[in-house]
Amino acid sequence: MEHKPVAIIMPVYNSGVHLKPAIDSILKNTKYPFKLILVESESTDGTDKLCDQYSVLDNVEVYHTKKEGITKAINYGIKKAGNLDVYLTQDDVIIPKLYKRDWLSILVKLSKIKDCGAVTTIVAGGVSGPSYIDGFLWAGTWSLFIPRKTIKRIGLFDENFSPGPGDDIDYSYRIKKDKKIYIANFWVDHHRKTENFNDNLEFIKGKNAGYFRRKYNIYPSWSHYVFDNEDFLLDDRTRETLGCFKPNEQLDDPGTMLEIKNITKKFKKDDLTLDIGANTGLMSLVVQKGRVLAIEPTIETFDILKTNSIINSNKNIKVLNEAVYDKEVPYVMKYALLNKVPWSGMNKVEILKDGKKKTITIDSLKLKRVKLIKVDTEGCDIEVLKGASKTLDKYSPILITEGILKDNKYLKNKKYKFIKYIGEGNINSLWKKEFRRID
Repeated sequence: MEHKPVAIIMPVYNSGVHLKPAIDSILKNTKYPFKLILVESESTDGTDKLCDQYSVLDNVEVYHTKKEGITKAINYGIKKAGNLDVYLTQDDVIIPKLYKRDWLSILVKLSKIKDCGAVTTIVAGGVSGPSYIDGFLWAGTWSLFIPRKTIKRIGLFDENFSPGPGDDIDYSYRIKKDKKIYIANFWVDHHRKTENFNDNLEFIKGKNAGYFRRKYNIYPSWSHYVFDNEDFLLDDRTRETLGCFKPNEQLDDPGTMLEIKNITKKFKKDDLTLDIGANTGLMSLVVQKGRVLAIEPTIETFDILKTNSIINSNKNIKVLNEAVYDKEVPYVMKYALLNKVPWSGMNKVEILKDGKKKTITIDSLKLKRVKLIKVDTEGCDIEVLKGASKTLDKYSPILITEGILKDNKYLKNKKYKFIKYIGEGNINSLWKKEFRRID
């Protein structure tokens, strides 16, 4: 009996040394009828020409498209496949002589199982045997067989995720809602991270996670963090950043986070919390009501902060990559050390005439309705507050500071009263104006 061929769709971009072994492995190790569709997207390393060399084969089709992300490339290939079932792969090598069976024949057979929407051989790193996905789990698009009947029911991949990642998580969720995904008990191919994965993906991952959350009102598979019964999504790098990951596995300072959460419960819509030295943004995330301006000087940490603010799009957080001080001066970053390793924050602003950037002051931002200022700037807290003199006088915000003693003269002159020590090791201090403004 003749079988209708399966369309093997392979998006490629700057695939370099990976592409030829990947294509050859498909040609040599596949007995079931197939049509290989290569979707190449403005490569600059000769990948486009290598694809054209294979176009002379009867069962290989090559298409050159604009570089708009892997999700759009996959959809382009699915459309070109017509009415065929599809198998998705990304520059990956098919494992030769897989248990002396034809890998594609097995996937086609498994797809006939009742209530099966798709077949995968990789789910979050692999499985020990065949089983159904009863909950929402991720089936990666680099090793996914999708029957045409499933594509007709649920449609193409969501191009709002292009460039990826997140498209496969979204598609898995849609399949799960319609039919189940079957997990085969073997590996089809060797997956390699090639240039398809290098489009500033840490930032895009955060952006797409936020989109997924808005779309379904559920959390995708990015890091999930719960604090005081409140859920957050976190960029995976948050846990790896020095200064955030504690020996007891608690992120940041739970005591101070809880204080901020309680203080901001009664805030109004336009009330502003300033998070100076925001690090990766955990203190900003626990703010309950109002607006947040999170300021972080270190570029690497700011990138994570920005991603976390995007992922948690229900929080009204704006971010700023600046160093705050008591005056505007040129500076360079000078990092604190922890066990001889650079800490994630500044130790001190080092004023240098040839500094490429200038510090800013809080007063220069001309902010409105400032109700809380949290300052954690590794030794610069009092300088930061001196640069906020007008803001303190105008709005009388509550202060949370690090390492400022309760008898500090500047804050006493500003009519601030020390309330208590808070946070891990009582390093932070809570201050309130003796006679606060009432707006």
